[in-house]
Amino acid sequence: MIMKRKAVAGLILGTVLAGCTGMTALAESAPPSTIADFAAESLIKSDGTYWIWGGNHPVPTQVPGLSDVIASFDDGIVMKKDLSVWHWTFTNTAVATSAVIPKLRELSAVFDTGHELLALEQDGDVYAIPRTDEGQLDWEAIAPVDNLRNVVAVTSYYSNSDGNQVLLFLKNDGTLWSSDRDLESISAVKTAGKVKSAAGNYALLADGTVQVFPASENASWASSDPAAVTLMQPLKDIQLIRTDGYSNAAVDKRGRVWFWGDTRTGFSDGTVLHEQKTPVLLNGVGHVKEVFLVERSLIAWTENGEIYETSIDRESLPADAKFRLLAENIVKVEAGSRHIIMQRNNGAMLGWGINKLAEQGTGGYDYMHDAPIAMQPPVTVQLNGQTVALSNGVIIRNAQAFIPMRSIFEQLGAKVTWDANIKTVTMKRQTGAADDAAATIAVDFNKGTTTVGGKTAQLETEPFILSDTAYVPLRVISESLGAHVEWIKEDNRIAITK
Repeated sequence: MIMKRKAVAGLILGTVLAGCTGMTALAESAPPSTIADFAAESLIKSDGTYWIWGGNHPVPTQVPGLSDVIASFDDGIVMKKDLSVWHWTFTNTAVATSAVIPKLRELSAVFDTGHELLALEQDGDVYAIPRTDEGQLDWEAIAPVDNLRNVVAVTSYYSNSDGNQVLLFLKNDGTLWSSDRDLESISAVKTAGKVKSAAGNYALLADGTVQVFPASENASWASSDPAAVTLMQPLKDIQLIRTDGYSNAAVDKRGRVWFWGDTRTGFSDGTVLHEQKTPVLLNGVGHVKEVFLVERSLIAWTENGEIYETSIDRESLPADAKFRLLAENIVKVEAGSRHIIMQRNNGAMLGWGINKLAEQGTGGYDYMHDAPIAMQPPVTVQLNGQTVALSNGVIIRNAQAFIPMRSIFEQLGAKVTWDANIKTVTMKRQTGAADDAAATIAVDFNKGTTTVGGKTAQLETEPFILSDTAYVPLRVISESLGAHVEWIKEDNRIAITK
């Protein structure tokens, strides 16, 4: 089972592979764990539940109502074990709606043109889902692209002649076809041979050479004649290419890394692009099987599971650029545009890179993690055997589990009151007795204290507020409300009974 990431115009989309294959998931067999698969900002647990993080969700948070998920795509699309395709969306912080998309089945990839979403089925058929003026997908208007068949990958670039978007469709026979954004004019692309994969305005040919197409960016070395064929020199025996639309990297059959395109200096309006037209062979790392262009870094993943990084935040990237070791024993990597998620051979999950929007699911919003950091695990909470829908996932701090304050305690028979002025939550167990004040729990977030029946509870970690969500200690409060709490480590599951 393979997670899917949305391919953005100008980014690598994929290679010609059979079946349900991932864009960057060239992973070895992962060890047994509760995580069946993952992408840059989502994962699937072995029980078929689907989890996301980022934005208002600083840790993995289960999408309620979805089960038997085996593959995930961006734009709220998943595929289930029966190969049906579903679309989901949050209606509020803890409630999601989902619906089957009857016209789609056995999905292999999606590609967002900005104008519409293209969905590729494993048999090579292509469907177009237009967007409304508000940018929402109009599922009622989904339609097959009748003049496209046997497609295995899609990518795009912007033409240097008119600036319009050019869509490239790779077919399973190795031919490449182009279209305008509206799919009104589809024609064969002249190539120097059969195409193995396509990335932006580049095509990796079956013989290991790389062809470049004239684009508005990242192609000043290409012939402006659309009928001409331009091969990147001195690239040969290449097995994969990656691009972010400005910078490019390739790995040859000897496991060596090549770089060309733009390096960058300065920030925001002061950003300066420095063009390197000729691919340079980088000597600082070898035995590489995959590369990623992440923010202003070039990431290399070696055959023995090591992750190396070198900066492209410089005026040029020299052949002797130094690579630093980030992580070892890595069996799977998924990259976003600004961060990566890694899995070690012991099942541990790590994040690295930009994290300002909680992209790494670590339970915080630190802008950057310059060294790999452990992700928070996806923890299921069950009450009397039933999974509880949480507005945000469980956060583990100092071996103590914290959950959003309203997630479960009302189901345990407590009346929950929040005083925003003094940032205090009060939970009162409804005992039916006149003196039920003895069963009152108060959490003061200003003071960081928790009292049970008027007595201060000694906690190693204080309650906290994160992303406007108040987190309270699960075990102390649940047991104070008369419940039994059990941590099932092998399942990453908390079982509460009452």
